[in-house]
Amino acid sequence: MVEALPTITISLENEKLGMIVYCSQENGAIFGHTKNELMNKKIQDIIPTMFATRHDEFLENYLARNEFKYFKEEKTIYGKTKARYITPIVMSLKQ
Repeated sequence: MVEALPTITISLENEKLGMIVYCSQENGAIFGHTKNELMNKKIQDIIPTMFATRHDEFLENYLARNEFKYFKEEKTIYGKTKARYITPIVMSLKQ
């Protein structure tokens, strides 16, 4: 059932920070990729450049400050498809 939901999980571990460690088939299709194409890539590969350049820094600050309050509600963020179109994504954080 989870595979049908558009889900991406990224790592927060230092050596894999921001790396996609799980991607559903549905999410791969949304971005125009196969599931295997997205696995073990950095999340920066599927977000617009204006956000991607500072994303690791954002994650590091988020972890250092333990600022989970920012993600208490769903957020709309933006992704970049394989064809380079920008698409809105609803994001939620699971702790």
